[in-house]
Order: sequence, then C-alpha cells, then structure tokens
Amino acid sequence: MSPSPGLWVWLWGAVVAGGLLSGLIVYGIAAHRYQAILQRERERARVIIRQSEEKFRRLVEANLIGVSVGCLDGRILEANQRFLDILGYTREDLKAGAINWIDMTPLKYAEIDRQAVCDQRSLGQCSPFEKEYFRKDGSLVPILMGHAVYDQDQEYTIGFVLDLSDRKRLEALSVLEERSRLARDVHDSLAQAFTSILVHIEVAERKLLSDPTTAQACLQTSAEVAQAGLVDARRTIKALRPYHLDQTNLYDALCQIAHQIFAYSSTQVRSNQSGASYVLLPEVENALLRIGQEALTNAFKHAQATVIYLNLSYQPNQCVLRIQDNGIGFATDAAERANGTSDQHSSVQHYGLTGMAERSQHIDAELTVESILNQGTAITVSVQKSLA
Repeated sequence: MSPSPGLWVWLWGAVVAGGLLSGLIVYGIAAHRYQAILQRERERARVIIRQSEEKFRRLVEANLIGVSVGCLDGRILEANQRFLDILGYTREDLKAGAINWIDMTPLKYAEIDRQAVCDQRSLGQCSPFEKEYFRKDGSLVPILMGHAVYDQDQEYTIGFVLDLSDRKRLEALSVLEERSRLARDVHDSLAQAFTSILVHIEVAERKLLSDPTTAQACLQTSAEVAQAGLVDARRTIKALRPYHLDQTNLYDALCQIAHQIFAYSSTQVRSNQSGASYVLLPEVENALLRIGQEALTNAFKHAQATVIYLNLSYQPNQCVLRIQDNGIGFATDAAERANGTSDQHSSVQHYGLTGMAERSQHIDAELTVESILNQGTAITVSVQKSLA
C-alpha cells in the first residue's frame, strides 16, 4: 500500500524543519563564538590602551621632559611640573590661565610657529624644532619642542618641550675651548719662532764684523724660521697638523725645534729616544709637540742652562716626554702652583706653563713640573699608550 500524499508532505516538512533547526543551532554557536572573540579583542584593546595610558602617565609624571596640553590659540590648559619648572611658572599661574605659548614666544619665531600650526592642522602634528621661550622672569630658555593635535576639531594640542640650556652651554664651552686651543697653538708656534729669530739676529749683530759668514748663516736661519712659523700659524688656524709633525715623526720634530732654538747659543742639547716607537693619536702627538716646544722655549728664555736634556721614552704602557735643564730653576712652591697643587698666583705661572697644563688635561696626560733653585727644572708629560 502506497503512502498517502499527506504523509509525504509531512515527511518533507519534517526534513526541512530539521535542517532549519540545525542551521539555526550552527548559526547560534558561530555567533556565540564570534561574540566571544570580539569580547576578547575588546579586552585586549582595553589592556593595550591602559598600558599605553600608564606609560604616558609615567612619562609625564617622571618630569624628564616638559609636557603640556593647550590650544592652537595659545592657551596652556594643563602641564606637568617639568614644563612649569623650565619656564619658571607655578601651578597657580597655570590655574589662573596666565601661561600662553604665543605670549612666551619672541617675535623672531613667529613664522616658525605659524608653520608648526599649519602642519598640525593639515598633518595632525609638526616636526620637532628649536626655538626659545620667555621665562616668567623675562629670561630666555632654548628649547626643542614638538606638537600634535588630538581632537577632531584640531584645536587642542599636546606638546613636548626639552630644555636645551645644558646643550647650549656645552656648545658655547666647545667654542671657547676651540678658541683657547687656537690661542695656545698660535702662541706656541709664533712665540717659538720669534724667540729663535731674535736669538739669531742678536748673534748676527755680534758676528757681523768679526765673522760675516756666521752672521749670514744666522740671518738665513732667521728667514727660514720666520717662514716655518708663518706656515705653522696658518696650518694652526686651519686646524691642520703642526708643520714639523707633517714633515717627520714626533722625536725628530722635537729635535728640529730644539736645534732651531739653541743652534747659535752655548747651551748643549742632548736628546735621546728609548723604547720601540709607536704612533699616537694625532691630537696627542700635537699636544706633546707643543708642550715640548714651550718647555724648550721657556728653558732658553729663563733657565740660563748650559745643558738641556730632551728624552722621549716609549714604554709598554705609556709614552713619556721629559725636558730637563741644569739652569737656575725656581722656588718649589712656584713649581707646585704650576702643577696645580697650589692655588696661589705666581709670575712663574705665565701663559706658557698654563698652556702646558691645559694641553695635558685635554689629552688626559699627567704633567709634572719639578724645579729647585740653582739646580734646574724638569718638565715631564706622561700619556697612556691606550691613546695610541
């Protein structure tokens, strides 16, 4: 007996209903899983935002840099303590609305500020740039600053300010040190040249009638020294290596200088190099040459010595330059002042010794000045081989 048409309809309806129910169940499970995934992603995003906010809060409260919240029309609404300290304002000034970045800006930065505001409106931020602010007391403070807008209307901005006062002071100090270096180098090269020229001219005057050949040689040497001194001064201004070092090594350069100074005097120069030589950094060799040059010149002018000892020792751990004479010397307390162990002033500590001390400090070398009345003076400079 065949099933009735009504049974077929019922069976078909059951199948369709069963499939729909299964689909609804599957859809429900998938929707639940999707919602769970969304919930996890939202929670992860909240954690990331909280961490980011915490990092930013720590940065602001750490007061490493100045942070401000303000408006592009100039008002400063919020600021951390570092920002207030940089500008000399108080929290009360901030609450009273007394801080305005436009009012704090010198007129010469108006165009830079205008460009920064345009960049923030068009790009959402501006590249960091340097400028100055007026402090509350009217003084100027150099700063590095950057800004970014953080609202849809592009009216509110967050700014970061870094005080550049220390860097500017270091730059000024660097300029001063360079000027001092230039002054020392010119002093050493020209002073040595002039001293040698005067000596040779004096000898030429004495020998002009009795020994014309020697007088002519002295004048010729004077001309050569003058030319070398001029070249050296020009090289110094251009921050090049001293003329003597450009021609030969440190020891031979020192010997050449000694010969130029004492060539026509009765003083003997006894030179010696010991140890296997090694190359030092250019600035170290320059400083040692200048120190040796000044020591030799001072010995010629002041020591009244009969013998000068020039020793350059290349030791395993250090290079030592020692220039010693058997002249009249000077008081021990004066030597201590030259060494920097006494803060009293003496005529002995003229520019030459001061320059030697400054040069030694510049290359981290140890300078020792030893002197005893009527027994001579010894100047020793020791520099570590690590600077080779």
